[in-house]
Amino acid sequence: MSETFLHIDVSKNTEPSQRLSTRSKKRMENPTPQNNSITLKQLYLNPLPISEAKKRDLLSLCTKKIIPEEYHGWYSSLPTATNEADRLPEASVDEESSED
Repeated sequence: MSETFLHIDVSKNTEPSQRLSTRSKKRMENPTPQNNSITLKQLYLNPLPISEAKKRDLLSLCTKKIIPEEYHGWYSSLPTATNEADRLPEASVDEESSED
């Protein structure tokens, strides 16, 4: 069975269009240069806004020191929109069956 692993470089020094490379588990055992990378296009020019309630909750986690202090500025700078509603992710099949 050959598994495929994905690597996305999201460091601060990368260009907006990131490089995505794939390699199989076999390749990791016997490393060779690869030419099978995909260029990703930047989807949004600016961060998407979140609801004011969500930002308030995130900032309260900063105040309680649950979120490390080095990230507080980033959370404080998140844009909000008054018309943005909180959305919960769809329940997975496992979550739905455990409620019975």
